[in-house]
Amino acid sequence: MATVSRRARARARVGDGNQRPWPADKVERWSIERLIPYAKNARTHTDAQVAAIAASIKEWGWTSPALVGEDGGLIAGHARVLAARQLGIAEIPVMVAAGWSEAQKRAYVLADNQLAITGSGWDPELGRSVAARAAHAQLGWKKGWGGAAQAVAAARKWLAALMLVIG
Repeated sequence: MATVSRRARARARVGDGNQRPWPADKVERWSIERLIPYAKNARTHTDAQVAAIAASIKEWGWTSPALVGEDGGLIAGHARVLAARQLGIAEIPVMVAAGWSEAQKRAYVLADNQLAITGSGWDPELGRSVAARAAHAQLGWKKGWGGAAQAVAAARKWLAALMLVIG
């Protein structure tokens, strides 16, 4: 398979109607100690939310890189970083927002946090139904990894963490 250059990908994105190339185009692994949380982040995270995110990372691994400035300043992913610290993870995947001004970074912190909560809702009945099916599937999957008692305990723990998120 041919490797496509960064410049070619940027031209393709601009050609597809984007106004400018993506500043965060490559996932890197950085030491968690290198990251600098944004001190004026208006978004708060409860201990229960961080625990649920930690349980998710433990179950599925890291699925979404944090967004950082070139200086290591954390732009998006504060709760994931807190969860990673709780789990003792030394390095995490990041994408670097190359070339962003301080004003752009501050604006994105607010926009990213607001986009996640503004205008969204939750269908509790559908959420419970999906969670129940997922727990059942998880129970079946876990059976291959040990006895039935361990499978039930693992599925209950997984479902409890999920219910913290969905309510």
